[in-house]
Order: sequence, then C-alpha cells, then structure tokens
Amino acid sequence: MNMLENIKKLFENFNSHTDDYLGAMYINLFGTTPLCYRIFYDNDSENLIYRSCIEPFEDIKFSLNYKIDSRKIVSNYLKFVNDNNDSNYRIFCYSQHEYLLLATNGSSSLLMNITLDDSNDSSENFEEIFTNDIEWSYNFISKFVEKAESKINIDFGIASLNMSNTLYTSYYDYKPIDIDIDKNYNDDFKQPYNKICELIEEEEKSHLILFYGEPGTGKSSVIKHLIGKYPDKNFIFMDGSLLASTSQDKLMGYFMDNPDTIFILEDCEKILMNREHYNNQIMPVLLNLTDGIISDVLSIKFICTFNTSLSNIDPALRRKGRMSLKYEFKKLSKEKCQEIVNSSDKFTKKFIINEDMSLADLYNIDDENDYSKKNTKKIGF
Repeated sequence: MNMLENIKKLFENFNSHTDDYLGAMYINLFGTTPLCYRIFYDNDSENLIYRSCIEPFEDIKFSLNYKIDSRKIVSNYLKFVNDNNDSNYRIFCYSQHEYLLLATNGSSSLLMNITLDDSNDSSENFEEIFTNDIEWSYNFISKFVEKAESKINIDFGIASLNMSNTLYTSYYDYKPIDIDIDKNYNDDFKQPYNKICELIEEEEKSHLILFYGEPGTGKSSVIKHLIGKYPDKNFIFMDGSLLASTSQDKLMGYFMDNPDTIFILEDCEKILMNREHYNNQIMPVLLNLTDGIISDVLSIKFICTFNTSLSNIDPALRRKGRMSLKYEFKKLSKEKCQEIVNSSDKFTKKFIINEDMSLADLYNIDDENDYSKKNTKKIGF
C-alpha cells in the first residue's frame, strides 16, 4: 500500500484534526515515535527555527537565505512532483485551509502541517512538524522550497473589451525581470521604493500610487519588478485608452468584480487630468475607489503612470489622504550611469558618461565613444 492510500485509510479511521491526531497519524504511517517541533522563519536573524513542543523547549537554528513560504510549497507542489516522479512525498488537503506534507527516505521521515488561513500572521510562516530527524527534514524542506520556487509561473492579467463591449480579464504567464533597484535608480528612490512595498503588502486597504516622469526613466521596469516580487498578488494591466473609452458603470462593475487587486493604469494622463479643463467621466470612479466608502471594502490598489507634469493632475487625486505615494522618475545621474557601464558586460565598450541619461538611452548606447552626437534608440526599459 503506497503512502497516499495509507493517508486515505487513516482519515477514514480518525475524525479529529488535533495535535494528538497528527502524532498518531505519524506513528501509523512511519511506525516510529516522532519528535514534535514547530517551524518558523525568524525575520531578525534570518534563520529557520525548529522549536520543540515537548520539554526541553529548545530551539534549533538553520541558516536560510529565503523565507519558507507555505503557499508556494502548495501551489507549486504538482509541478515539482511531475518533474521528479518521486512517490516518497505527498501533499494531502484535509480541510479548506490545511494541508499535510509527508516525506520519507526510509530511515528518516516527516509530517508537516501547513495552514493557509489568510487571517493568520503570514510573516511568521508558522507550521507544525513531526519528524524523527531534524537535520534531514530541514534539508528536505529547503530543497523542496527551492525547487518549488523555481517552478513558479506568475499570472499577469490584462483587461480588454469583448465583442459585446464588456470588460474581461485574460491571464498570461509572466516572466519577471531582475532589477537592481539601488544600481539602476537614483538614491532618492530608495525610500519611496520601500514605501511602495509596504503599501502593496498592506492588507484590506486601498492605495493610489502615482509614477510620473520622462519616457524611458524606468517607471515600467519598477512595475515589472514588483510583479515578480509579489507573485501571490493579483496584478491587472489596463491601458489608458481603454479606461477613457469605457463608461463609468462598466468600470465600476469591473473593479467590484476584482477586489484585492493591484491595477496598473499605464499612460493614463487623459483620465487623471484636471476636470476643470477636460471632460473626465472616469475621475469619480477613481475617487470612490481610493478614498470613498467602498474603498475599504474592495481594497484595490492603483499604480498610475503618466508623462505629464503632476500639476496637470486633478487636485482631488493629489490631496493628502487619497494619494498614498507619488514619485517623479528622472534621468539617472551620470555617476550611476558610469558605474553601470563600468560594471556590466552588456556594453561592448567602456563609454565615458558626461551627463545624466535615461535608462532607455543608457542601455541602448550605440558603439561610439561620444553617444551625444548620435540619436540613441528609445526602447522602453
């Protein structure tokens, strides 16, 4: 009888999901008495901690360079198993939010209880584990998470209009880009970037974030980076022209169907312009969703990008309390540009940089020492 059949049989014989129940299940599965531990990631020391649940209540620390994320373990489990064809580990769901991870190599074994209840403090990633070999279970879980994370496919949504002129979302696999924020952006972006991450991570709260500045200065690249940084968040892209051509009632209905979503509104000058000068019918929708009564219910976040001056944006959006963060992207300082050129193998020559440059221009320098004499291609970065 294989492990999965054993699990099903045990669930037929036991009818409670208590700690004693899990311990009894471990004994029935592996025929040995387990050690009982709780496992969590310690943010301060960046260690994976095994804390004993039986006296003496000792801690065993393992160095780890990433957080153990139960959601990633479960969501990527099937891909991992399909690639390995290994019958010595299984994940079994026994309630809406709870899973069991079971593994054995013959002499060593573990049973790990994984709770995915969003009401819990996910920062602790607190789990319960029964094992007879702490070091082996640590090595197994570390390798499992590492391989599972490598299988992550990020779904990125794009809003469109169908034939009946109704908004819908199509999801596509998205390959995140790796950007060194400190290296590719001016020093004044560090604090706003950290704040942006805090806003994205904040639950049950709506936010309005404004990115503006010259084309090619890295607005879209930051957004691509954030999509990869937060694979568990629902990102949906909406083009400015789509927003401008969609009625208020259809937009509101679409947003209400997508709570807890981060909407990327790109090139959206027309819908953000001052209503005293432009007939802007979409503005009331954004105002209600970012600071109205329904904003607390839907918890929608908007990241808006535009190339116009902030002074042209409607004052109602710019007031304190509604706009959570704004940042103007400027050309990268010549010192940072030079550092990138000197340290990157992307460039065929070691160019001398004598003025600030946009990222698009910097990463598309032609093979000439004096790039300023030639119009460089502006390919979006």
